[in-house]
Amino acid sequence: MRFIKYQKPISELYHYTSRANAERVLSEKVFKTGNDIFCFFTTNVEDSRMLFRQLMEKGASYIDDCLSVRRRAPQNPENYVILKIKVQNDGKFYRFLSEADEGNPYDYSLMHLGDLSFRTAEVLPVRIPNPKDAPFKRSETPFFVKLKRAAVVGIASAMICLSAFPTVAAADGSWLDSGHFDISWYGSTQNQFQLSTPAQVAGLSHLANQGNTLSGKVFVIQNDVDLTEYQWVSIPESFQGTIEGLHKVVLSLLSDQVSFAEGKTQFDNISFRYAENNMQIHYSIAPTYTVTIPGTVELGQTATISAENVVVAYGSQVEVSLTGTSDASNAFTLTTAEGAVINYNVNKGTEAVSVGDTVLAVTPVDGSGDATLSFSEPKTLTYAGAYTSTITFTVAVKPTA
Repeated sequence: MRFIKYQKPISELYHYTSRANAERVLSEKVFKTGNDIFCFFTTNVEDSRMLFRQLMEKGASYIDDCLSVRRRAPQNPENYVILKIKVQNDGKFYRFLSEADEGNPYDYSLMHLGDLSFRTAEVLPVRIPNPKDAPFKRSETPFFVKLKRAAVVGIASAMICLSAFPTVAAADGSWLDSGHFDISWYGSTQNQFQLSTPAQVAGLSHLANQGNTLSGKVFVIQNDVDLTEYQWVSIPESFQGTIEGLHKVVLSLLSDQVSFAEGKTQFDNISFRYAENNMQIHYSIAPTYTVTIPGTVELGQTATISAENVVVAYGSQVEVSLTGTSDASNAFTLTTAEGAVINYNVNKGTEAVSVGDTVLAVTPVDGSGDATLSFSEPKTLTYAGAYTSTITFTVAVKPTA
């Protein structure tokens, strides 16, 4: 499990909170972290509702800022609301990755380091007023984390169960990941410290990000330090110590994307470089995307498949393909437990869809897209019964044509 800096633009975010706290937030126009390091949000209202169900309403276990597992008492959704806010990415947002095969509810969230101010907000209910108005059940499995299997959705009369098998890439780690930083040099009774390795400098950031102001302490960087191996996490504004030396610090990202220390630009004889002579600078962006496929659809109706937040390599795109059915010959058929069979067709607009066809392709330039598939209803039915079948969709990153 780790935190990675979130680099993509942000226009709106969602956050569930108690009605009492919502009044304070709307009055002050700021989300406060309180005793925590982060406050968390989601990028859509469905994820915010899902997080509430998983973490609050069910009283499930959760992971705090110190990566400790805790459990809340079950909460009543009537006592909570969701706040929708307009906000810009200020460079302090992080994504939490659990690295577990089946993910973690927090994989849905964006975490903001420190308090977050906003200008406008809209209040939404935590519980959907009329759940039956929603034609499809949204998958509650995050597609941007490592997955081994797709969830099986219940099948109703004359329904088709849709399943997805995504492919995902991992992200680079940060200097604050376990094993990357070194604090063996630190002693609380000392007032001056000599730092000579990247891990020791990262240890300084770790101590400061744990809430230690380090007031009155002096940290001397003794030689050039290259911090390009991992993502740098800025020393927070709460830091009150002194950093000095006669050397330079090299960061892997541009200065307007991550700073060595928040709110501080002057250091005694320390210079910062992002390129010098023939030094190679690396900047990695991990591929991410979210694909949503409805869990069920009834014959005679339509299903919309969407891809959002697509960030993949240049010359590549996210493709969703219809790759099979539960019929032994991959035919579009539904059967009953008694053996009755009916046929149906799948269309995208006016074009027929066959097994093996790509139904949706989204490039990073597009960013998002969707495709609506229709499932034809038989004109005549001979036998009554509950007809079911399964269609399999495969999600993959492939070169653009």
